[in-house]
Amino acid sequence: MKHVLRWLNLSLAVSAVGLLATTASGQGFFQNPPSGHNLLLKSGLPGGFCLDESEASGLANRIVYAFQCHGRPNQRWAIAQDEEVVYGAHAFSLVGADGKCLDVQDAKVGDHTPLQLFPCHLRPNQRFLITPTGNIVDRQAGKCVTAAGPSDRAPVFIDECRWNDPAQHWSFTPNL
Repeated sequence: MKHVLRWLNLSLAVSAVGLLATTASGQGFFQNPPSGHNLLLKSGLPGGFCLDESEASGLANRIVYAFQCHGRPNQRWAIAQDEEVVYGAHAFSLVGADGKCLDVQDAKVGDHTPLQLFPCHLRPNQRFLITPTGNIVDRQAGKCVTAAGPSDRAPVFIDECRWNDPAQHWSFTPNL
């Protein structure tokens, strides 16, 4: 029941913020993700850190972390856009170089739950939304993808959204 009330509160808050954002800027609370593959997902933290997967490809349950951007395959992501539209934007999944999806570990909803790579099943713990400010919001829990800090192998997890926190801002950059 607590989870349902929490989600209802988040939905109402997002609705109110989305309405205000649409009224003030002409843009909705969420936006459509970029299309494509071979994208780097850069953290808003200083120092040039990207979402990075362990290079032990093929294994499930590999924790992802922030690491200095280098553009090798373990930092390249593809967007799998979803047909679900939430507040005017498509939900999406992030697919790593080995075809596994970014996944909230064990479908948990608590703060500091790690993100991992896991075979794609496209349930809510593998689906995300993005805000115009670059917050990536987990579709299941309504929490933001967060880097623990600007250092190599800093954990990446979901946490309560703090809209002005650079640890929760991400940008997609083509890896040329």
